[in-house]
Amino acid sequence: MKKTNWAGNFNFTPQVIETVGAEEQIAQAIQRARRENLPLRVYGSGHSFYPLVATPGVSMSLAGLQGVIAIDHEQREGWIWGGTQIRTLGSQLHALGYGMENLGDIDVQSIAGAVSTGTHGTGIQFGSLSTQMVGLEFWNGRGEKVEVTSKKNSHLLDAARVSLGLLGVITKVQLRLQQKFVLEMTQTKEALSSLIPSLAKNLQNERNFEFFWFPHTDTALVKRSRTSTEAPLAATFGQKFNDIVLENGALGLLSGLCRWVPPVTQKVSQFCALAAGETYRRDWSHRVFATDRWVKFLEMEYAVPIEHFPAVVSEVQAEIHRGNYRVHFPIECRFVKKDSIWLSPAYGRDSALIAVHMYRGMPYRDYFAAMERVFRKYDGRPHWGKLHSLKAAELRELYPKWDAFQTLRAEMDPDSIFLTERMKQIFGESRSPVLSQKGA
Repeated sequence: MKKTNWAGNFNFTPQVIETVGAEEQIAQAIQRARRENLPLRVYGSGHSFYPLVATPGVSMSLAGLQGVIAIDHEQREGWIWGGTQIRTLGSQLHALGYGMENLGDIDVQSIAGAVSTGTHGTGIQFGSLSTQMVGLEFWNGRGEKVEVTSKKNSHLLDAARVSLGLLGVITKVQLRLQQKFVLEMTQTKEALSSLIPSLAKNLQNERNFEFFWFPHTDTALVKRSRTSTEAPLAATFGQKFNDIVLENGALGLLSGLCRWVPPVTQKVSQFCALAAGETYRRDWSHRVFATDRWVKFLEMEYAVPIEHFPAVVSEVQAEIHRGNYRVHFPIECRFVKKDSIWLSPAYGRDSALIAVHMYRGMPYRDYFAAMERVFRKYDGRPHWGKLHSLKAAELRELYPKWDAFQTLRAEMDPDSIFLTERMKQIFGESRSPVLSQKGA
């Protein structure tokens, strides 16, 4: 059976599909993969743009491992099954009186997949979702269960928090939680030229701060969020109209127009900047963080040291103008606190994360390549789940703990069953991928 990711830019046909409902099945599947020399990867929601999960061997789903396992109310920590969708987790934690301190704007991923790739939200006082993970359990390449907590194998935590599934199959994660809380979010239109000089002030004053800049304009859609002691508000008709009709329906129609009539793309970006709505929301945090995304696109995202952010934005502007790129999707700018996670793009440095998008079916390679050159010039590190062109030698220069991770990976997976041919381009030998690749 052929599998494809959400964006539809890659597909693969695994020899074996395993849907796990009990942990014992994982050990059996790993032993089978070892015997038959089949690469094994875990498939979640398929929301990565880079083919991390693609395999011609064993494709494993943890969809049968769902939900909250246990909450330590004294420590405010919870054990969660790795296959739990973030959207489901938000509702379940809320019912128990808890929430996660920060989330990204997509909530359809499994929690194990989200932490494994360094998925993040925004707010300079917060790290990625992986920094909220204080423990985990995984089954390594020998078929052995490995427990990592503050009391057991704690030295493995910073390696395992972002591990791309290369140390083992993550079945449980232990998350740091906080009491459920209300967020109020304002969405306003502002000039990019005024946002850059005021960046430090915005990061300091707002709990969560991000903006979406429309190419070929000086307009940005700015989102600011703060906690509130007031009760949640039901979404108004205007909010629903903006979320459903403008941000999805109208964007889909305009994107289709750009694909069929490319010369109108710049005008469409300018129209979107004019039409973008200013809104206000106040609701429980897990409902405010997430945004429905119906229009499919391809994405590249890089983390750059935050002090380089103004220069990067300036060069991105200049490059888009120079190359006259036909792009109408806004460029997303978010901000994350530094961490100590070995393969985290924010390792050791407060970071600005800049994401570029292209509507599915439109030419993107030249545009992404140009943006990547700018990001790399400023020591950018790619988001693991999004498109990039880097290979092992280039990545090794970006991550101080690269060799330490490689040593641990070889120890946990001596037969390299978690390394597909594509993954070997990043973490080892480089060969031509055997997968059917449409755009990765």
